[in-house]
Amino acid sequence: MAGSEHSPLSVLEESLRGPLDRVRGFSRLLVACSGGADSTALALLVRDAAARAGDDAPEVLLGHVHHGIRGAEADADSTLVESLGRSLGKRVLVERLSPGRASETEARERRLDVFRRWAREHALDAILLAHHRDDQHETILLRICRGTGVEGLTGISAMRPLHGAGRATQLWRPLLEVTRAELRAFLETRGRCYRHDSMNDDLSVPRNRVRHEVLPLLEEHVHPGVRGSLDRLCAQAARVESGLSWIGGLLYQRALVEEVDLAIALRADVLLDAPDTVRRSILRHAERRLEPGSPTRLSEVRMSLLNRLLDTGSEPRGRLDLGGGLEVEVSAGRVSLRRPAQQSVGPASSIPDSLELRIDAGELDWRGWGLRASSSADWRPSADPLEEWIDEQALGGPLRVRSRREGDRFWPLGSSGHKKLKEFLRERGVEREARDRLPVVTAGDEIVWVVGERISHGVRLQEETVRAIRLSARTLPA
Repeated sequence: MAGSEHSPLSVLEESLRGPLDRVRGFSRLLVACSGGADSTALALLVRDAAARAGDDAPEVLLGHVHHGIRGAEADADSTLVESLGRSLGKRVLVERLSPGRASETEARERRLDVFRRWAREHALDAILLAHHRDDQHETILLRICRGTGVEGLTGISAMRPLHGAGRATQLWRPLLEVTRAELRAFLETRGRCYRHDSMNDDLSVPRNRVRHEVLPLLEEHVHPGVRGSLDRLCAQAARVESGLSWIGGLLYQRALVEEVDLAIALRADVLLDAPDTVRRSILRHAERRLEPGSPTRLSEVRMSLLNRLLDTGSEPRGRLDLGGGLEVEVSAGRVSLRRPAQQSVGPASSIPDSLELRIDAGELDWRGWGLRASSSADWRPSADPLEEWIDEQALGGPLRVRSRREGDRFWPLGSSGHKKLKEFLRERGVEREARDRLPVVTAGDEIVWVVGERISHGVRLQEETVRAIRLSARTLPA
């Protein structure tokens, strides 16, 4: 490759000078470096930005996670990152993990665990990640396919807290405005080599399928400007979300009755008068006050449950567990978010492992959830995540309700095949504490419905369906 480290600044470098000059505000940074093109380019750009900062320059480290799943190929990645660190005069942290499943979700979770430990051990102000504009497009399309709201359409955030680190460490993505092609052209001018991860060619991974087939197909056969359209959708969603947050903040102040360390009480009438999307924003403000820097627990499913609770009558009452020890209680004209001083959970042995969900037999009470199954020859789709329709003839046995079990596998509607239920719940953003409390409806050996998330592909309604079963769920008043 031709070029020089001291050649005139490229258009890419000029465009990133402003964003990357923010390094002056930090004391110690770590660039997450896989050895691939994107993170190698990021390491070079951050080194240059730190050099421009002079006396205000932060200490810059490189960090590499060896997942132990690609043998000699992964070893070569580590070797390249260590060599890159030496050439840049930067310390390199390398973490070798024991081999795990080669899934995108599990790899990301294990990598984040390493980042949290590094953040604590090395007092990191920020960890820089090399996600770029193409990653943003892929993420938005995947979220649309899997189901998302306005917040999900805002895409990957440029800066957010590293949750669970135990200190104020940010995850920073400064390359979201540049493309994969621009980063590779930059490396060409610098004469830098990089590694290629063969797992990025595996089309069984949904992101790879979107990258290599779906986006090119959309560009060629649907609309050549689809990437620009995704950029505009992302920007518009961000503006809508910002507006909702602003309105929610105003109404939070109007609704606030009491705010103490472990509890916030809000006027129920303010929430009842607000549209659903604004309700969530009001409650999100309260959630941030109780758990600063934590990811939201107000998922679409939980908001649907809470809206049902609020809309039950003139004096709604009830309680909803948000996971992680946080709960919402509705009573006496108030909506309270709080951390209970004591959890009133009985011994697991006193609760049956599973219960039969009889069709057309009324509501089944299962661990605070009410579930129904009713048959019909006339059905219509529902947008409610707590209502689903399935094909009665596709069932392999009587319906039962239970909690998840180790080793459970599930074929989510619309996916290419079975996957571990644990992996599916991670992808859906269900917090670890909430997974064991989520009802799972089965028929024979197959999972039919993960309540509030998705039905099985095998029981979907089809043209030849003669009789359908309506499944519905709700949380029961405390």
